[in-house]
Amino acid sequence: MSIVSSETSHSHYECGGSCCDRELLAVPLTFPVAVGLTAPNRIMKASMSEQLCKFDKKEPANSGIPSKLLVDLYKKFAEGRSGILVTGSIMVDPCAYEAPGNVVINKSVESTERRNAFREWTKVGKSCEGLMIAQIMHPGVRASKYATDVVFNPSKVDKDELEDLFDKFILAGLYAEIYGFDGVEIPCVWDFTLGYLLNADLNKRTDEYGGAFENRTRCLLKIIDRIRKLQGLYFICVLSIADLSIAKDAANLASQFNKDDFAVFVRKLEDHGIDYISFSGGSVELLLDSSGDIRGSLDAIDATYLEVANTLKKLTRKAKVFLNCGSTLCNMSEVLRRNLADGVVIGRQLATDPSEQSNPAGDPGRTRTCNLRLRRATPYPLGHRAGRSYLEILLLTSS
Repeated sequence: MSIVSSETSHSHYECGGSCCDRELLAVPLTFPVAVGLTAPNRIMKASMSEQLCKFDKKEPANSGIPSKLLVDLYKKFAEGRSGILVTGSIMVDPCAYEAPGNVVINKSVESTERRNAFREWTKVGKSCEGLMIAQIMHPGVRASKYATDVVFNPSKVDKDELEDLFDKFILAGLYAEIYGFDGVEIPCVWDFTLGYLLNADLNKRTDEYGGAFENRTRCLLKIIDRIRKLQGLYFICVLSIADLSIAKDAANLASQFNKDDFAVFVRKLEDHGIDYISFSGGSVELLLDSSGDIRGSLDAIDATYLEVANTLKKLTRKAKVFLNCGSTLCNMSEVLRRNLADGVVIGRQLATDPSEQSNPAGDPGRTRTCNLRLRRATPYPLGHRAGRSYLEILLLTSS
């Protein structure tokens, strides 16, 4: 019988009473390439699809401009004092949306209004001394059918179209720095365009961007290289991966998880200038379980999550590692204490209450024990949904 990934399914790991060390979370974090930047602590706000911008299908130039709602939301996030705020998905193509309401960065829609809105957004997001990272992405076959007329299939588009998309990523990285972001996060997850191209089961191209492992990683590494050449020592470049991608196609490299291929992938990322790798999904309770008596009964997703989460930090030589760590101080500090990661990622708890105090130094009048979860409050009224994570929150808070 397989074990389902959920917070209520695993009760093997129990705190020994000495793991909730706030000081571990409060240590500043430096980066191997962007040596001019330092995160004030080890907590990162996860990327969420906030979908709070105006969308007008007939007027791309008026769509995807950071709205007052979005700016106000990130003011709340900043007040929570996470060391790093990662934005929701920012589209690099004004004709391809993950969902209506996404933010857009693209030269063709650049304007004074958009530039000023972005700068206000980053100013507010960085107002409490944390770093702010722009997640730039292209939805590919996952594009919203309502918001996107022509679906971009990475296996079917010609080489010129694909390389034009690379240029859009590179320009998005350039604009991100101009707008005030401290770096970019490139998501290679599921079947979004870059994840699709890395995936051996999905990528059916027969040119230099398909087939062999080296070819499938070529697109991603080209983008990273070009962004690195344009930006200097004050700009972070990040990759995010997720267990649902890896479970089917290990780190999007092979039909089944292959530790050797994954090790090669991680080394290539480091050699090309990645500052940190963010890995999400799975159950942190499983990761922290030390009994070993449940591993033989795991489903493919949980088993792969454990394999990657236990391996990633050991494989990196310079790049930092971030893992999602549930909702307790116990989990967060224990992951750092065991050296499984350099930092922790939280999302759902901040979606319910964006100004949730995540500053590990804490409020002296507000003590948290290891058994106390980050507060699940009534979802913050964003005007409309805060994306896919928000829908999950509604289910969690109503139970």
